[in-house]
Amino acid sequence: MKKNIKNQIQQDLKEVLKYNLSKTGVKPQDHLYLSLDMGAIFTNYINNPDKITMINKNKIFFTKYVLKILKNFVSNKGSLICPTFSFSPIKTKYFDIKKTKSDVGIFSQIFLEDKSSVRSEHSIHSLSAIGKFKKIIREGHGIFSFGINSPFEHFLKLNIKFVNIGVPFWRSCTYIHHVQHLAGCNFRFYKSFKVKKKIGNKITNSYDYDYLRYKSLSKLPINTIKIEKTLSNKKLIKYIKKPFFFSVVNCSSVFNQTKLLLKKNPSTFIQGSKKIIFNDNLKDKNLIKLRVI
Repeated sequence: MKKNIKNQIQQDLKEVLKYNLSKTGVKPQDHLYLSLDMGAIFTNYINNPDKITMINKNKIFFTKYVLKILKNFVSNKGSLICPTFSFSPIKTKYFDIKKTKSDVGIFSQIFLEDKSSVRSEHSIHSLSAIGKFKKIIREGHGIFSFGINSPFEHFLKLNIKFVNIGVPFWRSCTYIHHVQHLAGCNFRFYKSFKVKKKIGNKITNSYDYDYLRYKSLSKLPINTIKIEKTLSNKKLIKYIKKPFFFSVVNCSSVFNQTKLLLKKNPSTFIQGSKKIIFNDNLKDKNLIKLRVI
């Protein structure tokens, strides 16, 4: 009985994921940036206690199975890319490329632990890849989270597809920070963090830079849903909402629409903001006051 339930869940996952990928135009040779909420994938079983019990007891097994389906889908010309961001090094001042855990969910951690994946060396905004994109990861990330020396720079050239499963794009759209870095953003700056990095058997001292909001603006709501609404209104993002949320959007669409929004208003992703005023008419010229009007 239990084996039958487990097999049925596996079959459901395989059928739905393969169908959704095909229906949204994803090809085996594509490069896919994955954002997954494993809990949300199983909400359609909420009224089936036997299946929910099976899932809760086998979270790692089913997460690995989802990754297996996706790995089998892409060809040797394609890639799977997953954020493996880790925020603990900000406090611990230590980053082990192999052992520092991802802080963005169980799927990200399972992806990181997969023997075929390679991780970039940025202590905060590392990316991991399986497939052809591994070559870019091995070229290095640099000390800045985003920008032309980071793996994010290659997303547009390869027209990576952002594949969201169980979580909407606006909640996982870290890539827009890369566009902010390039186009200009008046409420973020780079802050350096001293960190010891262990890569292989070598430990080195480094300063990595994270792209943060100014402290005086840190409590204002972030309005990243604006980019998803724009993509949706222009029919640039494809959705399948049952039996669980699934969306796909091309990197070129995200880049171009984000760039246009930032051109109109560089503080566009702070909710309710029109303009950010920098006041440097202070006695202490090392201080900057900011306010949103």
